Amino acid sequence: MMRFTEGKLDLEYDGKLDASSISLILDSNFYSKRHSWKEIADEDLIRNHNYKGNTLYGIEVLAEPDFRRMKVTRKLYDARKEIAKNNKTQTNRKCT
Repeated sequence: MMRFTEGKLDLEYDGKLDASSISLILDSNFYSKRHSWKEIADEDLIRNHNYKGNTLYGIEVLAEPDFRRMKVTRKLYDARKEIAKNNKTQTNRKCT
């Protein structure tokens, strides 16, 4: 199984995990435009990462309730854009 450690992002404050996100790179040509989250997430197992893919796909974003409205998830999305840029992929958050 391939690992994509760059796709796991965490934000901490005072040593406590406050927000995190998970992404993977995949080849969007293998998926229909009307795909499901479960299809992309490989039935929740996320085994379908492909470094040679063309799309960085955001699987999950989580934030502790006390840190919502503090733009922590915006920081995670911005970091995802950098990952996409560094891996020469596009970003995609659409799913049905």
